[in-house]
Amino acid sequence: MRVLTPDPRRRAWPLRTSRGQGASGRTRIRSGVLVVTPVETDLARSCEASADSAAWPESSDTERRMSKWHPTVRTECRTVRVGAVRRRHVVPSEHFGRLPPRSVSVDARKTDLDLSRRHEVLERGSADVVPATPSHRARDTVRPRVTVVLPTYQRPAYLARAIATVQAQTLTDWELIVVDDNDPAHPDRQRTQDQLLAYRHDRRIRTVLHTSNRGGAAARNTGIRAAQGPWIAFLDDDDQWDSTKLERQLDRAEASTDDVALVYCRIRNHHAANGRVSDYRTEPQKCSVRDLLRRNHIGGTSCIMCRASALHDIGMFDESLASRQDIDLYVRMAASHAFAFVDDALVTMNLHGEGRISTNLRSKVQGHTQFFEKHRQQIEADPIGLRARLKEIGRFHLASHDLVEARRVLSRAWSLEVRDGVALKRLLLTFPTVRSVRSKARRVLGI
Repeated sequence: MRVLTPDPRRRAWPLRTSRGQGASGRTRIRSGVLVVTPVETDLARSCEASADSAAWPESSDTERRMSKWHPTVRTECRTVRVGAVRRRHVVPSEHFGRLPPRSVSVDARKTDLDLSRRHEVLERGSADVVPATPSHRARDTVRPRVTVVLPTYQRPAYLARAIATVQAQTLTDWELIVVDDNDPAHPDRQRTQDQLLAYRHDRRIRTVLHTSNRGGAAARNTGIRAAQGPWIAFLDDDDQWDSTKLERQLDRAEASTDDVALVYCRIRNHHAANGRVSDYRTEPQKCSVRDLLRRNHIGGTSCIMCRASALHDIGMFDESLASRQDIDLYVRMAASHAFAFVDDALVTMNLHGEGRISTNLRSKVQGHTQFFEKHRQQIEADPIGLRARLKEIGRFHLASHDLVEARRVLSRAWSLEVRDGVALKRLLLTFPTVRSVRSKARRVLGI
């Protein structure tokens, strides 16, 4: 991000439109999101065109604070509003091509706009996304080799560490899209934006704001839609990369055949509670649909790099799932594409239990159940995969103290293989008497 200073010698900002017209040309809103691309400046400005204008107040403290640094955008009345901290101009919509920099507000229901089909267009039917920083590649002819998508939610304290690992990459031809999924009313939205001010001079870093919390899958999809690179890597805001991660994965991808659409590596887990480091059990040869339905042999999204075209082909992440979006993406990707592997741990996943979906038992149960129902036909066709999925669902029901549902699921898992000791052990723990005996034994033994 960087501070934008209007050029006093320029008054008109002609727009490049999809019909090849200039500033006077009509423009169109595509898929609910409005994008404005000034040609004669090194800027690209976007604004949300939500149908619900009442969702935004006339003015807010957050907007006044942020507009000093960011070209924030809003949806409100029939006019296009352009303003900064101390001064606000009202410009009729027919003069939309003559905008000085700063905040923009457009009523999408009253304005017919025809915009260029750039990658900044965040195509979504009812998109709630607001580019908070301009694209400095508006005039660039060379795309970055890799786009890094970094979704962040209620973890501003870890964000700087994650961004630092991207800036430290030996491969320097990348762009970073930080998707702020915090609710605008939450204090972490302002804390996150304050953190991002430190990177306003790095032309490779952009920020996109969600106007409401929509979850990790939606945040990653927002980044995918805004990406300009042919390959896309993902990084969670509390994870870290080794400095050679992007370079080694991209080299592996470019050396592979054209049907390779996903490259992954090994993961090391860092347990914040005791400082212990362990390796995630990655299986490099088990990337078929059947193997992935049995277990996630790849790991979290921080270890993967995907071909952008393949992500669009399979429909990106499934936003309807409460969890398990990563393995669901891998299963759908494996059905039509090949995977490649870098046999080294290039990602550190920090396990601290603060806001991770993996520590939210309710989301875990819901996500596993939704995943099972979505792929039921394929799962039930494989007895080993069916038993594995039932044991996982039963485990989370057990952890959330839903003993009745846990007993039902684990009974079916054990019936598939009576010699399965894990299924039997979990099934026995669904009975209150057994749980009571185990608790007493642990107290006596000091476990």
